[in-house]
Amino acid sequence: MVIPCLNEAGTIGVLVAAVREHAPWVVVADNGSTDATSVLAREPGATVVEHAANRGKGAALRTGLSLARNRGFEWAFTLDLRGAGGAVPRGLSQGGAKCALHLRCAPLPGTPRNRNPLFRAGSWPLL
Repeated sequence: MVIPCLNEAGTIGVLVAAVREHAPWVVVADNGSTDATSVLAREPGATVVEHAANRGKGAALRTGLSLARNRGFEWAFTLDLRGAGGAVPRGLSQGGAKCALHLRCAPLPGTPRNRNPLFRAGSWPLL
């Protein structure tokens, strides 16, 4: 499991603990947080890689996925903390899936209205 994050001290520890119930190895790719995100991610057992400054979510994902690949993993789940609500994807604990994709069911407050159809269309998990 690879979790990119930025300034998520309020949620990262609980999320890592929940994910570790299903996945023994969790990577938190801290994208330049200025709070205690990295420290709180390590407490429940995450491996943390840190960027010195915010380089964007894509860079954090790339760093986390590269670490997983270098450790010999052939596949990885990624989880976005925004709107995750501590939920762990159903397919993670069921196993056997070739691909699992799930997008948030509803947009976050402040999301432009023209993106709302994308949230509705992409809210079906593929297993």
